[in-house]
Amino acid sequence: MLTTLSEIKQTCRQWHFWVLLAWQDIQLRYRRSTLGPLWITLSMSVTILLLGILYAKLFHQPIDVFLPYLASGLIAWGFISTVITEGCQTFIESEYLLKQIKIPLIVFCLRVSLRNSIIFLHNLLAFIGVIIFFKIVPDWNYLLLFPGLLLMILTSVPIILMVGMFCARFRDIPPVIGSIVQLLFFMTPIIWQADLLPHSHYIIRFNPVYYFVELIRKPLLGQAPSLSSWIVCTMTFFILTVLSLILLKYYRARVVYWL
Repeated sequence: MLTTLSEIKQTCRQWHFWVLLAWQDIQLRYRRSTLGPLWITLSMSVTILLLGILYAKLFHQPIDVFLPYLASGLIAWGFISTVITEGCQTFIESEYLLKQIKIPLIVFCLRVSLRNSIIFLHNLLAFIGVIIFFKIVPDWNYLLLFPGLLLMILTSVPIILMVGMFCARFRDIPPVIGSIVQLLFFMTPIIWQADLLPHSHYIIRFNPVYYFVELIRKPLLGQAPSLSSWIVCTMTFFILTVLSLILLKYYRARVVYWL
């Protein structure tokens, strides 16, 4: 465990390195683009508008109620899904660095987490447009977005570490994870409302993704997340952190040979 703790300390000391890598990823993704990262906001805005109009009619919901609900859910889901799917390539895409320089593996996990956090903030601009259009008056519950977002970002790091290590070892896993993420989208109240099912239904009760979405969605809708959401998300963070540290301790040296 001493090796793991020293790796964590080294990662904290090298914070400027993974911040630079994450920012470089954003720049390279939109290099030579006129709008740059604003394409992220534009794409999310169009998705929210078209899906909002369609599903509001399908579910017979008022557009001024359903559109903010859908927008907040899609923004939260966008972070969760990309963290998982891009996490699969965390070490594979950094093969050239891992084989030449001795760098803590957590650095690359923070790289993926940070760049998706930046994308999340760009997507959040789309929700600000919803607030302005429907003349929603923000209240103090909006401040609860920040601790919820922090908890979600912290939880993303062990998730990225675990899926990254598994996918580096077993190259058939990324398509499987992609299918699971797609299935989770339809099983989680993103485009459909949770009150359509009894709250005690197992699809909601045993779906941790639902609770993380609620941590973001509730404050954006001017509501406080439930205590159960905080408890489940906090427990999930600690459990995943312990599991990822165990994997890091026993398999850290093997990752380079898997690439």
